[in-house]
Amino acid sequence: MKNIIIIIICLITLALFPSCEKKLGTFLDKAPGADVTEDTIFSSMTQVETVIASVYRIGLHSTMPRNDLDNTGGPTYANQAGYCDEALSSNIDWTSPMQWNFASITPDIITDEGQGEDPGRFQTRYKAIRKCNILLEHIDKVPALEQAYVQQIKGEARFIRALNYFEMFKRYGGMPICNKKFELTDNFLRPRNTVKEMVDFIVGDCDTAATLLPDVYPTNFTGRSTKGAALLLKAKTLLYAASPLYNANSPQISFADPSNNSLLVYGDYDLNRWQMAADAAKAVIDWAPSAGIALITNQGINNNYRYIFEVNDNSEVILANKCGDAKGIWDFPWAQMIPYAWYDWTWWMGYSMPVNFLEKYEKQDGTPQTWDPVGGNDLLVKYNQLDRRFLQTVCIVGAYWNAIFR
Repeated sequence: MKNIIIIIICLITLALFPSCEKKLGTFLDKAPGADVTEDTIFSSMTQVETVIASVYRIGLHSTMPRNDLDNTGGPTYANQAGYCDEALSSNIDWTSPMQWNFASITPDIITDEGQGEDPGRFQTRYKAIRKCNILLEHIDKVPALEQAYVQQIKGEARFIRALNYFEMFKRYGGMPICNKKFELTDNFLRPRNTVKEMVDFIVGDCDTAATLLPDVYPTNFTGRSTKGAALLLKAKTLLYAASPLYNANSPQISFADPSNNSLLVYGDYDLNRWQMAADAAKAVIDWAPSAGIALITNQGINNNYRYIFEVNDNSEVILANKCGDAKGIWDFPWAQMIPYAWYDWTWWMGYSMPVNFLEKYEKQDGTPQTWDPVGGNDLLVKYNQLDRRFLQTVCIVGAYWNAIFR
């Protein structure tokens, strides 16, 4: 009986197919030359702005202290504070930060979406770099663009390319540098560049971007990279380069072939690298007034710190990621950071501050706090004696997350 039913269905389908084809005609046939090509995309300023939006979309990393894929994939249920001494995921052991604490990270996990410290962004960063290279190769060919705009776009592309290389440099050391779009005939197996080549390339892009980008934009363009963002990225790159992690004769763990150690360290210690980092940081400070960038000091001693988190685009913000959408308290990313006992969507991942990080907070008079090694019965008193930024950052017993939870 079953076979008869299958045969009948097949006969009906065959009978209807010519009729469907007749009704559709050539509707699904693609006319010659109808493909969307790079020439189509780079045909007007409107199209270029679409490309720029996509570059920012995948080229800027997360706006919050959490993991994301490419600003489109949502969170991966892991607050990044758990990867270091800032916090500990104390309630469960399956979160990606705990994989690092258990020393179970492998190269496969690093590049696997939804796993490890860097979920999916390894591939995404190279996608962003490719988009930047394509943009740089085509922007001069777009008709009817003002030269000032062309230069700005080049600056934005170089900044975002440098940013993505910096994010890889600080994680992996030297990585393959791609400064052009790959064609199908190219060899995709590119060797890793040395730490020196990596740093020089990032700094070079930042220097060029700083000469092409404006100090500020009209408010409707807030979030686009500025001269200050390029200067800041250069300073941060040079600071990492000067640190003992890279500014050393040999890495903490050498390669089996020592000639490859240059992928992880400079191969020598140079005190001048610290001076270069200091000079680059001073350049950011000197630039700041021209863009209205300044520390928040006018909101009162109890409110200066919280103001920078509660007021968008305040004067301390040099670059704001506008790709995400911070919605209400019950939506990501805020919902994920609500203490787990209050909201199931946090996946019961409570993040606790370890004692060694707590001890870094001084009292309001600037002196160290004295902590009882077994806890004591005056913790709330001692918490309230700490630097005011402590209670504006950490939930303690008796605190409330938001006015809604009073």
